[in-house]
Amino acid sequence: MEPIKIEYFECACFSADHTLRFGYDPDYGDLWLEVHLRHDPWYKRIWHAIKHVFGYKCIYGCFDSWLMDEKDIDRMISMLQKKKEFHIQQEQKRLREQLVEYQE
Repeated sequence: MEPIKIEYFECACFSADHTLRFGYDPDYGDLWLEVHLRHDPWYKRIWHAIKHVFGYKCIYGCFDSWLMDEKDIDRMISMLQKKKEFHIQQEQKRLREQLVEYQE
């Protein structure tokens, strides 16, 4: 069992609010993304919740932007290649099992 690989990517603007955390589980081939959310005071969070309940929609949506720094490109490519390799291995395994079933 291999350990889960965690990679942090900071926005090129260097804002801590724009930090992305990617996780890759080599045993299951799962790749996930966690986005840092701001910690507003409790009263602002309640105000946002009230607006959400009553259907308020910002023209920009509920997302922020993130710009990849050039130094992180190779790490991102490496993580995505691992995900792709896992998928290919699983597909090959599935095809081998189907072939064995067919031959029986």
